[in-house]
Amino acid sequence: GRARADSRGGAMQPPQPPSPSSLPKPSFPSPSSLPKPSFSSKQLGAKKSGSGASSQALESARAVPGPASLKQAAPASRPSSGRAGASAKPIEQWANGLVGASSQFSNSDNSARQMLGRHNVYPQAGKNTRAWSPVPRPGHSREWVRLLFRQPVWAESVVVYQTFNPGSLVEVRGAPQPVGNSGADSEWVTLWQGERYNTDPHRQPCDALELKLDAGPAAQEGIRVLELCVDTTGWSEEFWSEFDAVKLIGTPSIAHAGDVIQLAARPYVTQQLSETDKTFRERLAYVQKRFGPPPADETEAMRQAALSMAWANFRHLGCRYPAKVEEMAGIKGPVAASGTAVVGEMRVRDAV
Repeated sequence: GRARADSRGGAMQPPQPPSPSSLPKPSFPSPSSLPKPSFSSKQLGAKKSGSGASSQALESARAVPGPASLKQAAPASRPSSGRAGASAKPIEQWANGLVGASSQFSNSDNSARQMLGRHNVYPQAGKNTRAWSPVPRPGHSREWVRLLFRQPVWAESVVVYQTFNPGSLVEVRGAPQPVGNSGADSEWVTLWQGERYNTDPHRQPCDALELKLDAGPAAQEGIRVLELCVDTTGWSEEFWSEFDAVKLIGTPSIAHAGDVIQLAARPYVTQQLSETDKTFRERLAYVQKRFGPPPADETEAMRQAALSMAWANFRHLGCRYPAKVEEMAGIKGPVAASGTAVVGEMRVRDAV
């Protein structure tokens, strides 16, 4: 561009840089004037020890057989007492699946599926179509409903929301997984038993009945299915009970997968990139419990690893496999019971 003219009409000269000799010289302290660092032998030992531990842990994590993207589980120590760890916290779950029911008023209003999810009626009292109302069967004095929960837990308590004529509940059972038609062949464990109080004139019109459960050593796999048993003695067209929802409280059993059995690394059972530490430990525990000690035969070890992946995919992703594969893997899927399916099953039972 054009150079600006100064007041004298001449061209403006660019500024001249300073000469090196005109710049100030920097000054630095001499090495002798700096303080000397001092470390005790104890401090040096601690630093060296810590560095060694970190290096050892890093090398341990890297020293994994097989591809670098896969890793084996480290053996878990057995707890000295009890089944629950001190760090695990109880969680609350609402039923998210219906396994089956002995009876229901209809396949929509007052059906067993009304018990899924959070309570719809409570704290209101009185008959309501959004609560389960069983219908006494001829020759039977008890009715039941079986509910599925998302995560197996070591059950501590259960809250049953009774919204009409509470007090008919007399038994609660639990199982790790639903097996058979409507869960009939499940490994049931009695968690609670009591007496009905639906004739007590001083009872509340509705209640959230919290029951302390006692699973005992028989439920080491955790509880994922609950069965509520109702005494229908004295029920009539004018008197019955209704149930709104069920909340299960307990410590996730997978949080202590290493506490249930001693876990050990197995050939070909390696952690996949998509697996968390928790789900991998769960799969490793499954293999050890189902198949026992690691096999000497390489083909059998590969078969067990493949079946463990089928089991994990079913458990976490809902994948299904040919009946023969599911039988070998011990896959026993829950029955997807709709209101209409419950009616169909009741008809089959009546025809037998």
